[in-house]
Amino acid sequence: FNGETTYGTRNLAMDPAYFSFMDFIKSQAVNFLELQGYNTDAINWRPYLFANSFKTGSNHPRHVHTQCTISGIYYLKTPPGSSAIKFYPNQPFRDFFDYMFARRTDDNWYSMPSTTYHPHPGLLLLWPAWLYHEVPPNQSDEPRTSFVFNL
Repeated sequence: FNGETTYGTRNLAMDPAYFSFMDFIKSQAVNFLELQGYNTDAINWRPYLFANSFKTGSNHPRHVHTQCTISGIYYLKTPPGSSAIKFYPNQPFRDFFDYMFARRTDDNWYSMPSTTYHPHPGLLLLWPAWLYHEVPPNQSDEPRTSFVFNL
């Protein structure tokens, strides 16, 4: 990791300076889950917020987030060459079925190998914490900065 992070050293969600931002994030997470039919009153929210600064070459290998329901990122600065975020469907057995190799397009959830989002300032992404994702090496000359959170 060629950058800076507050992960593991400081939970910004506990800092009063970030309370209104966390209220916004939680409201978006509630909407995200309720649109999918979940009862958000039953969720034990455990907010964790940290700041990341990815310098040239910084990356984060494929991973999931544990001990939370929703994960997300909010992009602050995304200079030209900023690394994207790439998501992979968690379908551990799909490679065992030969019909998966006969797909016509990758434009649906069941056949796509991955999907990539290119960041811009103000972009908010939410996803189920169990969804695999990675950040390829950053190519920007200036740091790409973001808030990352787990709820």
